[in-house]
Amino acid sequence: MDDSFGAILALIIIIVIFYELIFKNSKLLLKIKSLKNKKNNNVIIEKENNNESTHEDKRVVITSIKDLPPKEVKEEEKIIEEVKEYIKPQINMLSKSKKEAIDQSIIDEKINIINDTLKSFKIKAKVCNTDIGAQVSVFEVELLGNTKIEKIVDIQDELKVSLGTKNLILLIPVPGKSTIGIEIPNNKMNMVSLREVISNIPNNYKESKILVPLGLNPFGNYRFADLTKYQQLLVTGGFSSGKTSFLNSVIVSNLIMSTPNDLKLVLIDSEKSEFSIYDGLKNLMCPVITDYKKAIDYLIHVVEIIKERQETLYKFKTPNIEEYNKRYSKFNNHMEHILVIINSYYDIYLFNDCVQELINKIIYDGRECGVNIILSANNNHYKTQEVLSELDFNSIVLFKSRENFISNKVKDNNVLLGSGDAFYKLFGDSEEERIQTPYVEYEDIKRIVSFLKEKNGINKTDS
Repeated sequence: MDDSFGAILALIIIIVIFYELIFKNSKLLLKIKSLKNKKNNNVIIEKENNNESTHEDKRVVITSIKDLPPKEVKEEEKIIEEVKEYIKPQINMLSKSKKEAIDQSIIDEKINIINDTLKSFKIKAKVCNTDIGAQVSVFEVELLGNTKIEKIVDIQDELKVSLGTKNLILLIPVPGKSTIGIEIPNNKMNMVSLREVISNIPNNYKESKILVPLGLNPFGNYRFADLTKYQQLLVTGGFSSGKTSFLNSVIVSNLIMSTPNDLKLVLIDSEKSEFSIYDGLKNLMCPVITDYKKAIDYLIHVVEIIKERQETLYKFKTPNIEEYNKRYSKFNNHMEHILVIINSYYDIYLFNDCVQELINKIIYDGRECGVNIILSANNNHYKTQEVLSELDFNSIVLFKSRENFISNKVKDNNVLLGSGDAFYKLFGDSEEERIQTPYVEYEDIKRIVSFLKEKNGINKTDS
């Protein structure tokens, strides 16, 4: 009995001693460690079991927001930052216009011919001013006394013979003046470069979401349009008339003026050669589409986007995407403008005429949703004109073609000279205006595209 009691007592004593040792060592380990803050690093000195050891502490003591270390940016986040800091190409990357001076003696000779012709028909009128354009010039005629306008109209054919041209137009009156204009071709043609046109953008067009550089009129005025106000544009004419260069001018202008956050392009090119150079740009909503079936499938997708946006605008009680982005884009998905450009539309129509319905849906419903369309077609055949007449376009740029374009929007286009010479008429305009559309060199396009890919990366989105 005594032996058992002694054993139990000894065990209790051992447990108490063991507990004391563990407790004291734990207290020692839990003591606040001495912290010595230095400018370059922090060193912690620990005392454990009477042994001293030092090691570098990578922790940072934060006493204010200023002490927060810079965020480490991952590689994928760097790509996002680069997109946000989108770098636009500069206008000076485009080539300047190469123009030949007009021989003043030729202008003086034409003035004398017009005055002599008027005098031979006993018409009291004379040339009072000239405006020298890129391809045509306007000779302003002032009527004297009680001379009737009809007298000038009656001798149009005689003026054509005297001046040696069939491409003569009477402007009655010259816009903004009380004179009559006689518009005739120049002996030498000058092209108008895209650089020249967009270097003269008025302030009210510099913030345009979709800029259309129409060109230079015969009176020396540069013309532009903001497509978001008109939503749609039909571009038509014959082969080698200047259509494709005009479309490229629109594309390049918006590559310079807009970012992918402002505008996304859908380029459909049934000719398979005109737009391929733009493939890979982040400004594109999808790769350039050259297949007819893919073109129709993507137009269906565009119509679906319009429907989704209509529902969103209704849900948030906003009339259009400008108002939506102003109020809600910080909290919801930002809506960028979308521009669909279709080259050689008639080929797609021949593949499947259901495309007509898709185009009209985009025309009718796209404006408030920020979806805009430019459709280009060759109109060298009356069947093409019949197809185009079924589309409800309200604005047009008309280039020279073999067949006269049957439309109530523009006059006879037989007087057009080709090489960018065109009529344009926008929705709301009382009549069309003659314009020399801009020309952009292929080397300029390559330079702009290479710059954008180098500075902003390549879009790897699959169609």
